[in-house]
Amino acid sequence: MGREFFRIVRNSRPDPADFRPVGATGRPLRFPEHRREFEEGISVYDDFEHACEMARKHRFRHGAYILRIVLPDDGSVEFRQTFAPHHYTMYGTPEQILPYADDVAVGIPGVPGD
Repeated sequence: MGREFFRIVRNSRPDPADFRPVGATGRPLRFPEHRREFEEGISVYDDFEHACEMARKHRFRHGAYILRIVLPDDGSVEFRQTFAPHHYTMYGTPEQILPYADDVAVGIPGVPGD
């Protein structure tokens, strides 16, 4: 089946803009020891509920939807656990990752205005 991850995104349809590393957004590098994650990685979670909690904790700043991504076991997209329990970083371009994403993201329960 592959490895299942969840990404907080802004829209119900996958958009390459939701798969840019933090470094591509213009934010400054705060922790040089995490340069690779900053320049090449995107944050994902291994648990849907945890991803929802993180979106709520950050007041939906990164989005109000959760997109499921199922990576094959063939190593075509590198990932590793980083920073905290349930948090992973995927290393790849949107073109490499999007083929493994669902066509539609799920709205996060508890979004203001819901």
